[in-house]
Amino acid sequence: RLVDGHNYSAIFRTCESLGVQHVWIIGPPEERFESRQSLKRAAQMERQKKFQAADVNRKSDDASVFPGSRKDRKRKRAGEAWRVDAALDAEHAAHGRGAARFLSIRDFDDVEGVLGALEDVPGCELWASDLGQAACVLEEGAPWLAEARLPDRVALVLGTEATGVSNELLNACDRRVYL
Repeated sequence: RLVDGHNYSAIFRTCESLGVQHVWIIGPPEERFESRQSLKRAAQMERQKKFQAADVNRKSDDASVFPGSRKDRKRKRAGEAWRVDAALDAEHAAHGRGAARFLSIRDFDDVEGVLGALEDVPGCELWASDLGQAACVLEEGAPWLAEARLPDRVALVLGTEATGVSNELLNACDRRVYL
């Protein structure tokens, strides 16, 4: 699963423009790290919960938070975190929605689910985008293309921005390529 919503939109638009019909998305493994932005957002949401819990325990004769005070501004920022995030997600979705209408998008919980579904596709090879030593350049005139023929069907795996393709999926691939 990608970290940045902009990249979903870009991938959907690129797939649609290149004639790729099927886009399969694998949910993130539990051990993957969250992005800095999502960690910051989670901390803001946690602070907002603490503020709300403190307000529940406030007595009627306690001094209230003064409008415009530092504490008031901090509470407003924490309260806005979720709404700002939802607005950004809606904006990213709007960008990719036009292209995604023409794609067949399928979600999977794990790598095993994708590999099982891929077995049902006849004559399909699994390739991964990888920058490792075992990867072959994917360009016209590449030496490996002289001795191998391109398959009729290819499932191309793209990893996340931060960690790339998982080792489990790389090991299951027929070929690793880079541009």
